[in-house]
Amino acid sequence: MQGSCQPLSDEQVWSLYAPRSNIPQALTDWSRSPSATNAPLLVCPASLGLGKQFANCFSFACDLAGSINGQRVATCHCALGESIEGTSVRKHSAFVTQAGQGDSAICEEHPVAGSLPLFGASP
Repeated sequence: MQGSCQPLSDEQVWSLYAPRSNIPQALTDWSRSPSATNAPLLVCPASLGLGKQFANCFSFACDLAGSINGQRVATCHCALGESIEGTSVRKHSAFVTQAGQGDSAICEEHPVAGSLPLFGASP
């Protein structure tokens, strides 16, 4: 292993994506109230052909971007269509996200997600 776990500067952090029941999101103007932060799992099916469009944000560099409604935010630089193992994801791969509060339209908007080959990925 090379490199360091330290951010490059005091203005950066590393991203971490982990499932949680409540997550403040831009969709609700970063509100922290429980009703506005509900984050159900949403499966975006392989049939949409969007496997190369989700953002893998597990352990990527982020720049601190201030606060919105009291919630600290960062701009992250994440790979599109990449698995957590760092391999390319097939176009027709299912993925799961907690973005969009369950609205399937979010599947087309590069949500932070993880691939789910067991949900219908095909070559």
